[in-house]
Amino acid sequence: MAFSHSFDPTTLREYDIRGIVGRTLHPEDAFAIGRTFGTIVARADGHTVAVGYDGRLSSPELERPLVDGLKASGMDVVRVGRGPTPMLYYAATTMHADGAVMLTGSHNPPDYNGFKMMLGKKPFFGQQIKDLGAQAARGDVVDEAQGSERDVDVSGDYVARLISDWDGGDRLLNVVWDNGNGAAGEVLTRLVHALPGHHTVLFAEIDGRFPNHHPDPTVPANLTALVAEVRRQKADVGIRR
Repeated sequence: MAFSHSFDPTTLREYDIRGIVGRTLHPEDAFAIGRTFGTIVARADGHTVAVGYDGRLSSPELERPLVDGLKASGMDVVRVGRGPTPMLYYAATTMHADGAVMLTGSHNPPDYNGFKMMLGKKPFFGQQIKDLGAQAARGDVVDEAQGSERDVDVSGDYVARLISDWDGGDRLLNVVWDNGNGAAGEVLTRLVHALPGHHTVLFAEIDGRFPNHHPDPTVPANLTALVAEVRRQKADVGIRR
């Protein structure tokens, strides 16, 4: 089946392909990213792409066509499911994937979503993203094939890897963590249960509507709850994920 696709030019950014779902970003874009990025991986003699997604409400509906596009380019897709972006990078590295795509809106408002990519063990960005857009518009893809997909839960191994960095210091800290209803909630909860000291996790529930505060941690107003809880507990440190 012939393929070509034109992205909204505002979505082709420096470090990701990102837009407003239903306005500048659609499931058809997700398929095109999979089809074209899968072609790039295939032409680099790669076969395996790891895929993950964040907790935004639109992520599952965009992940499916992304996977389908990758499979149409012959990729073996490893679906690691919902979680934070570093967990996907961990999976791609430890499983020796040839590429990776993380479906995430990062710290943007709830109606945004996007795609971050790795080619091999390196970030895929800048001119590479522009070239992907041009390649999709030309319909320059490998012949359609039948790839495969499998679900792999790496969360336990990822948490264990994080815990292994604990240096065994003798001071027991009181730490307040603000997950901000983000995709790290489940992993973070498991992590703090395994660490010494006293830990409080705010807004651990993953909720793509971000009901408690905007996800951008660079805005002081979004740190109000964290600061208040640190002061209330007289905690040693507060961490905004």
